[in-house]
Amino acid sequence: MSEVIVAYRFVPEPGEWIDAKYQVVKKLGEGTFGMVFRTRDHQQQEYAVKVLKLWDVMPEERELLVKRFKREFDCGQIESPYLVHSLGYGSVSNNPYIVMDFCSGGSLSNKGDLPFDKIDRYAAEVLQGLEALHRGGVVHRDMKPENILLSNTDTACITDFGIAGFGNARMTKRNIFGQANALFGTYAYMPPEQLNAKLSFKSMSPSTDMFAFGATFFEIIAGRLPFGKLDSESDLGQYVLRSNKGQWDDLRSVRNGVPEHWVKVMKACLTPDYKQRAQSAREVLQLLGYQARKQSTYDFRRDILCLKVMNGDEAGRLYPLNTLLKPGRQTLTLGWLDAGNPGNNDLGILEKNTSYISSYHATIQRDEQQGCWLLRDGQQRVKGGINAWYPSTNGTWINSRELGTETAVLQPDDIVTVGDTTLKVTVQPGQA
Repeated sequence: MSEVIVAYRFVPEPGEWIDAKYQVVKKLGEGTFGMVFRTRDHQQQEYAVKVLKLWDVMPEERELLVKRFKREFDCGQIESPYLVHSLGYGSVSNNPYIVMDFCSGGSLSNKGDLPFDKIDRYAAEVLQGLEALHRGGVVHRDMKPENILLSNTDTACITDFGIAGFGNARMTKRNIFGQANALFGTYAYMPPEQLNAKLSFKSMSPSTDMFAFGATFFEIIAGRLPFGKLDSESDLGQYVLRSNKGQWDDLRSVRNGVPEHWVKVMKACLTPDYKQRAQSAREVLQLLGYQARKQSTYDFRRDILCLKVMNGDEAGRLYPLNTLLKPGRQTLTLGWLDAGNPGNNDLGILEKNTSYISSYHATIQRDEQQGCWLLRDGQQRVKGGINAWYPSTNGTWINSRELGTETAVLQPDDIVTVGDTTLKVTVQPGQA
């Protein structure tokens, strides 16, 4: 049984210090679980500091909330000029806090009639930030104008990773929004599948953020939401119904001079079926006229392909595929790390608190003829006296897409998800 975390009330006033390091200038905002302050350090450098209100949470829920808060810190360490970065982590009165970039330009909420050249630029910056998150195996899940901040150079940066999900991580033991009114306020940007308990984890992918991106920029362009008004609880049923049916308003009917590319973006993003919707930020960037990022390449004969744990119990651990191959073999097995039989898989993945990784989860094959590495869900083994190929219990995902019975070619920067662990495909130059 876990030890209960004891925390004490901490609500600093302007002029007071957080952990004797950051002097409060003003409170920027407060939510269900945290408060954000504008602060200065002893060198007068400005930061935003988010303090978790752990004292205000039931003792039995504190451990899970701290774990989520640390995950938020990790999300903010993904490299991109279009993300609000986590710069430090500490604790005051036993309440964790995150030190972040301070964005002096405020949010994109209620900015008025922005010109389309500026909207296009902000949209491209947000999409590049989302692309960086997705490459790191992270789905934001709470995109909205309030979560897009403008830096002192007028660059759009994504913030608030409080409910961001790593791949198909299952941490929703409590309502992730904390309170009914917070959930209500986010309905405006949520795709239909996110409101469906049977689909919410299975379908969590970059397409989740693409829907929210579309709804967010519809509001920024039009000054209103895409599926009608949402001013009170009585509007909610009709709003969600129109969202489920894909009945968004025509942008051109609510604002003059809307460029054609934004009509195409809305069609790509606001489609209710997540399988038919835009699947990546790069796809939407191309609709806005931005060129595709060059695909990373590697030399199959020379370089070493690796799987690096991005999120999991052994974050940072590297599995070099070439060196894990045993003589005379071209396949590697991946599965749950059994402490009693650690050699059961070539890649044993440690997960202490969950059981979502199968003991025989996936297979990786080096294909000399095609010059590539292949990934497949499940393993060939004997079960009940029958030697056959058996799939994993919860599936193997690549770039937030479930493999099913398909075989995928592993490429640099791909994200592989098994259970609650995400692994990024990386390359080590050298002689394979």
